[in-house]
Amino acid sequence: MKFSRNLRDTASAVLFNMDAIPFRSGDKGLNLNTYTIRGNRKLIQLLAINPGVEFQYNVSAQNQRDEGTVLRPLLKFQYLLAGNRLKESPIEMIEPDQTWEATLDYTARYAVVNSTAMEEEFTQLLKAGVDYYLLTRPLRISFGVSFNYGSDPAQGLKKQHFYLATFSLQK
Repeated sequence: MKFSRNLRDTASAVLFNMDAIPFRSGDKGLNLNTYTIRGNRKLIQLLAINPGVEFQYNVSAQNQRDEGTVLRPLLKFQYLLAGNRLKESPIEMIEPDQTWEATLDYTARYAVVNSTAMEEEFTQLLKAGVDYYLLTRPLRISFGVSFNYGSDPAQGLKKQHFYLATFSLQK
């Protein structure tokens, strides 16, 4: 559960998200919601398919008609393909040490209940990106580019598309 405040539309909302996370881990095929590391351990794959539901209650808004409830079933899809620097056994590896990473994220939502004046039905958000890691231990340093298309009503993100270049430092 979280609180969201959209300063542009001057609306405040309480959000509740619940995702189902199916899990599969094995030696054959592609694992689900966990890393798949095969062969010489140089290639990493991650496939995640998560159905869920979002409940949003707009507590206050500049336009009183925008107050109310929105219920959205959703489906999230993520695929990651990355290069691995380490050659440790997958059993000993807590997290892969990536050299590069390509990601594809897609989220589809449909407002089945909407008591607000906001006209929202089907929304989707597509993110695709590539990152290169200069260093991963003890500090993560990376740069990358990504493309975003669509909207995320729970975050107040209107329908748009843009490219993004990033330089990231993480401890």
